[in-house]
Amino acid sequence: MKRFAFVAALVLSCSSNGIADDSPPAKVRFVPFENINIEQIFSERIVREKNDMVCCGLIESKEGLAKFKAVYGIDVKADKVDFDKQTLLFGITNNISTRAFQLLSQPRIRLLTLDYVDSGERFRLAPLAPGKKYSHVQVFVLKKIERRINLRVKNYLPVGRMEVYN
Repeated sequence: MKRFAFVAALVLSCSSNGIADDSPPAKVRFVPFENINIEQIFSERIVREKNDMVCCGLIESKEGLAKFKAVYGIDVKADKVDFDKQTLLFGITNNISTRAFQLLSQPRIRLLTLDYVDSGERFRLAPLAPGKKYSHVQVFVLKKIERRINLRVKNYLPVGRMEVYN
């Protein structure tokens, strides 16, 4: 009974907050996402380790590109990329029928979101060795990002992580 009385008193005190009922509602300012121009230069299905949780990242230099190639064993043709003015962005998804189609920016919180859509493609794939999984990787070129940002993949598990190769 004491517990009920305490909860009731807490609810009543929190609901009134000493504010008159005729006060105007708080204004919420919506800041829209901006669409950043990206150009796809690579798209391929890969096989990677089952415990690899990387879902996105940036490649900021030729050395970073070499590290990325060493990790995933894929050869991204980036001969025309000027790393002084451009950055490579990659997205890796375990849902191999989805493709990234836009990059959204939220400048106030320094967040970039790689947005995916289902392509409608369906596959019949051979079973893999234990500890392996199919994934799809896409690499995009975009204008150099000067400030540190957070990069995420929309609708991806929160355990996915971002990697920066520089």
